[in-house]
Amino acid sequence: MSSDPFLSYHGSWDISRGSRTKTHYFSSSPRNVQSGKKVLRLSSSPLPFHLQDGPGMDLTQVSSVNSELLETRTLEREQLVGLNDRFATYIEKVRYLEQQNRALLSELEVLSTRQSTPSRLQAVFEGEAQNLRAMIKAESGEKMRMEANLVYLRDVCGQTKEMFDKEARRRQEAEEELQRVREEATRALLTHWDAQAAVGSLCDELLFLKKVYTEEQAELQAQLQVANICVEVEVSRPDLSTALRDIRSQYERLAQSNMQVQTHAIFSAEER
Repeated sequence: MSSDPFLSYHGSWDISRGSRTKTHYFSSSPRNVQSGKKVLRLSSSPLPFHLQDGPGMDLTQVSSVNSELLETRTLEREQLVGLNDRFATYIEKVRYLEQQNRALLSELEVLSTRQSTPSRLQAVFEGEAQNLRAMIKAESGEKMRMEANLVYLRDVCGQTKEMFDKEARRRQEAEEELQRVREEATRALLTHWDAQAAVGSLCDELLFLKKVYTEEQAELQAQLQVANICVEVEVSRPDLSTALRDIRSQYERLAQSNMQVQTHAIFSAEER
């Protein structure tokens, strides 16, 4: 608010109506107002021609005009004092607003300087923000790595599950085969026991036949010695030898068959 306001006051009055023309000018410029003082410029026009000194004017009229003139000047003076007071108040408001304007300009300049020059707090904030951005970037990379690792682990888990299912099926098949082999081994063992029992029976029968053969041979020899008949002894001896050979062959075949069955069962169990 650097411009000075201008206030003008103009008043006029005519003597014929008890008035007179006056012009007053007021200015709030620093050249005219100093230390709260007001400068008043007054200009007046001369009296009308019919009120100037002349032969037709008496003292009563002059006294009446002077009284009206004094009242008018008193009223004008009061009006001028009121206007001067109002003008002084206006000037004070203008000065106050100018001071506030200067203070606001100074504050604006300080704020502009602060904004143009980064503060320590702003530097700390920017550093912290940069660190947080770096952490976010690192966490993003770690997240991508973990997601890739998760995909890999899912693939491995799927493959492991397939292998587990395959091994479970193989185990089930192996258990079924083992059960079958055990049953076969049990049957082979029972067959072996039966064969052993048969072998025992055959051995007993062989011993019995040998005993019978020995007794018959002794009896025949005794008869030969007594009757001197050697032909009959020679004829009956091959029959006993053939029977013994047949019994021995059956025993060997049974023993070999039992041995093969037992060996096959053992090999099958080891392979499973």
